[in-house]
Amino acid sequence: MYKVLFICTGNSCRSPMAEIWFNKILKDSNITNIVSSSAGIYACDYTSASTQAQEVARTLGLNLRFPHFFSRSISQTLVDQSSIIVCMEHYHMKYIINKFKNAYKKTITLNDRDIPDPSGKSTYEYMETLSLMKIDLESLKQSLIYNIELKKNKEYSTFF
Repeated sequence: MYKVLFICTGNSCRSPMAEIWFNKILKDSNITNIVSSSAGIYACDYTSASTQAQEVARTLGLNLRFPHFFSRSISQTLVDQSSIIVCMEHYHMKYIINKFKNAYKKTITLNDRDIPDPSGKSTYEYMETLSLMKIDLESLKQSLIYNIELKKNKEYSTFF
């Protein structure tokens, strides 16, 4: 099983929305060998996603309500269990690479850019943030499928 870990600051806005959308597009594509989860670099464990993130999820037929989703902090165990770590900001990536051993080889940002933090803003701005991520998440899915297939065929892959 290939495990994608999405990272943001508090694991209440961007990374949970990325997680549920990514899992949705994987399911819609009948991809069963990739799964995603999320965490935050400063998350309070076992808190719910923001009200706005829950509302965005609900409008898309997805669920970010507690106990279906709860926040968690990044840990060495999560780093070790992840095949790739996808950060919402370069700052998150630098933090993880500096704090956790073996993270530098598998930590990236989503499409090499910072995703703006909608924390404390309107539901509309949360929806806009997810819209920014959707194309990048689809590209990530395609890249992972391609690279997993290369590895399966024992060809060289530079993505990981």
